[in-house]
Amino acid sequence: MIETTRTFTPDWVSPPGDTIADILEERDWTQVQLAERLGYTTKHISLLINGKAPINEETALKLERVLGSTTAFWLNREAQYRAGLVRIEEENRLKEWTTSRNFYFWVVKYFAQSDRVLLPLLDITPDRLR
Repeated sequence: MIETTRTFTPDWVSPPGDTIADILEERDWTQVQLAERLGYTTKHISLLINGKAPINEETALKLERVLGSTTAFWLNREAQYRAGLVRIEEENRLKEWTTSRNFYFWVVKYFAQSDRVLLPLLDITPDRLR
């Protein structure tokens, strides 16, 4: 029996703020306390936690000093989050396009005229092209 391994690719992303929130909960700190320790406003902390404000080098260094881990950890966490957002947005855009009528017209224009076998394989019927 052959086993296939599938790569786990979730359709969601977790902002670095989730990690920050977990640490706050573990330490029984509030966002206000973190804001004071980092020298930010509570609004900025809220934006960080919700993934609305990015973690830059300065913030990553402050998080390292106050929460632990490394600057590289926080910057990598941010980069992975932003890349995940782009991936999901692109997947959604592709999904939207492939379910639109424009996709079916494109398939017919470029493939169906030369390869009539392709339409049934793609489950394209003439009524879907109208």
